[in-house]
Amino acid sequence: MKRFLCVLAILAVFCLFSSPVQAVEKEWTFLVFLNADNNLDPYGVKNQDQMATAGSNDYLNIITLIDRYNAPATLNYIDKNKIVKLKDMGELDMGDYNVLVQFVKDMVAQYPAKHYALVIWNHGSGWVKGPSSVTKGISYDESSGHHITTDQLQTAMGQIKGIIGHNLDLLAMDACLMEMMEVTYALKDSVDFVVGSEETEPGDGYPYDKILPGLKQGMSPADFSKVIVQCYADYYQNADPSGDSDLHARNGHRAIKATQSAVDCSKLSQLKTALDEMCTYLMKGNYAPQIKEALSKVQRFETWENGDLRDFIDLLKNSIKEDAFQKLTANLDNVLDQTIVSNGVSGENDDPEEPPPGGFHYGNRSPFLAHGLSIYLPGTLPYFASAYMELTWAKDSQWDEMLKDYYQKSQSTTIISDLETGNLNSLRDFVRTAGNDNRDVTEKVLSNVNFRVFCEDELSKSLQSETRALLSELKSR
Repeated sequence: MKRFLCVLAILAVFCLFSSPVQAVEKEWTFLVFLNADNNLDPYGVKNQDQMATAGSNDYLNIITLIDRYNAPATLNYIDKNKIVKLKDMGELDMGDYNVLVQFVKDMVAQYPAKHYALVIWNHGSGWVKGPSSVTKGISYDESSGHHITTDQLQTAMGQIKGIIGHNLDLLAMDACLMEMMEVTYALKDSVDFVVGSEETEPGDGYPYDKILPGLKQGMSPADFSKVIVQCYADYYQNADPSGDSDLHARNGHRAIKATQSAVDCSKLSQLKTALDEMCTYLMKGNYAPQIKEALSKVQRFETWENGDLRDFIDLLKNSIKEDAFQKLTANLDNVLDQTIVSNGVSGENDDPEEPPPGGFHYGNRSPFLAHGLSIYLPGTLPYFASAYMELTWAKDSQWDEMLKDYYQKSQSTTIISDLETGNLNSLRDFVRTAGNDNRDVTEKVLSNVNFRVFCEDELSKSLQSETRALLSELKSR
């Protein structure tokens, strides 16, 4: 739920981080917003200890703000083999993006650097705009019940850009399901590189004792983003990478299913343009059968509505052979190669414990086809959330228009085809599941069915009568 904090409360938060110490500028300041105020608390402690095995040095500051479950938050400077508590912070709402911004603001002032990396550590679940959903976003704080939504994250990164005076060099989200087009696109004007996972993350999260030693003096943000991805993938792929027998023993000494990728945000506008061209092409024709097949086969993740973008494009490319479409998808491949600067995958697809809803499939082909960037791909209209339309990505791109065009063409074709054989089941299903959430698509389907049944007037009177009753029921709702 979006909160409107009073001025005094905001000022109280802002004062929490202040410190009289002014450090010398270094090459890098590595900031970790470590929200362990939930069931991830033990992993937060473990990860902070891992950071200490690397420790700060003459070119690197490592600072954590950790809020623990049923315990107060602390601000810490991570030295070699030592966690130095800078300040007791009391109880913080780590689900409030204002706290995130203030943390960065004060640490930038106290620990200036040429480059800044910010890690948001917590649960994650992809996109959402505003308070219309309680399930999408990042940094869930169990004490407050709040989390940071996609639009709030976009606002926060814009404010942090203003604080630093340039784009944040690197944002890493040590959380599940955050490497989505919808999320990264929202950050394209304020962050240079975004690192995150298409799939859920194992509880152990990032192997900080591997990642931080990989940040070498003189390293660029692009190269550091690749280090994070490679260390993460290696850690979960190898049976026992460095004696961490506990982690891999829990998984039977098998590679653990995990994904991590780095996205160059400067390429996202170009990627949007290339995707818009593909979407426009698909909407001009009737490619509903090919899109339906791709939706049924695409690599999906723990959140069923999310599919791998490149895999979806590859499936369409394999079924739509027109030269013009092949040219569009070849361009898309090229832009994706430039956008996703590093991709790491470990493990393999496994069978879900429960069948996915709405005709989704887990994409349980081999290998695990995660190419670095997921996107919203509901298989059927009832699973398309209207809140999606409020995202910056949906407002700017043709992606939502393409999905809705597919839904209305596919649904209309199925219903009319069934009616022509005297079968009303698909129409009954549509009436049962349709609602105000996707009213525009519903109206187009109604128009198509009305024209076929009542204008062309080739169906039996009894079928027309039953159809009329079902359509009237839908209109009344």
